Amino acid sequence: MKYSIVNGRIKDFNSGSGNNQTIEIVSYKKGKVPVNENPQKQSILNSIFSQKANRYEYFGKFDVLCLNEIHIEKSFNILTPIYVILEENKITFYTFDSNKITELLTKIMADPVIRVDTCDVLYYLVHSFIEGDLQHLEDIEDKLAKLEASIFSDSAGKKFSKKILSLKKHLMQIELYYEQFINLLADFMQNQNDLLSSSSIAKFSMIDSKIDKLISKTRNLLSYASEIRSTYLAEMDLQLNRSMKILTIISVIVLPLSLIVGWYGMNFKMPEYASSYSYPILIVVCVLIIILLIRFFKKNKWF
Repeated sequence: MKYSIVNGRIKDFNSGSGNNQTIEIVSYKKGKVPVNENPQKQSILNSIFSQKANRYEYFGKFDVLCLNEIHIEKSFNILTPIYVILEENKITFYTFDSNKITELLTKIMADPVIRVDTCDVLYYLVHSFIEGDLQHLEDIEDKLAKLEASIFSDSAGKKFSKKILSLKKHLMQIELYYEQFINLLADFMQNQNDLLSSSSIAKFSMIDSKIDKLISKTRNLLSYASEIRSTYLAEMDLQLNRSMKILTIISVIVLPLSLIVGWYGMNFKMPEYASSYSYPILIVVCVLIIILLIRFFKKNKWF
């Protein structure tokens, strides 16, 4: 599938259109390297199809990029890389699913104001990858805020740690994704083949700035998630301490009573047994011990 760029407008490809720029979309099957009649391009394809990570590579007069189309709100397990070969007056997209690029080109063609070159088409593609990312990060922030509130409302539940760790793992994947993108753009904007105009460099610099802000937001959320988990663990420790405190108070109250039980449980004849007041006095002593201990604990604000 080919298109021509005539006076800044994308049109259906016309082989007789002169020295106009060309956009080509080549679909490939997963696990198979596309075949190209040009030996140099075939060598490039064999090299770049060996990896799926976001990256930029320089091959003589060709700028080569591997772009992973990842929606950060979804799973990172499935990668659908788009391989881009940029040369003078031509850009070629190698993609598993061409719908993304054809929809982008259709959108550009439908806007009567937009004027583009091959680098601008690449700019719009890269920009589409980060659209909506800020909203997703804000949604994660809302989830973290709700988890934080649940700690102090005693509604955290047994799955709290699983939820917070799941969000942290997701944020770490997003952070890695943005780091790869920033490295790719930094290498690409060195413009070793002079394929980028000053306006194109400015546009890609703007994307670089946006991704830098997104990665800062992601790192802030990672710190926030770590703080929430630390708060949760601290609250669990406090609850455990409260439980241990209650058990300690009960033990202190029961201990003197256990001593009395042990004392009078011995098989010895004691003088108190002869008195009819011994049993009531013993009951009063036990009650007084309990009352005095409770007053002592309250005075010291132990409960």
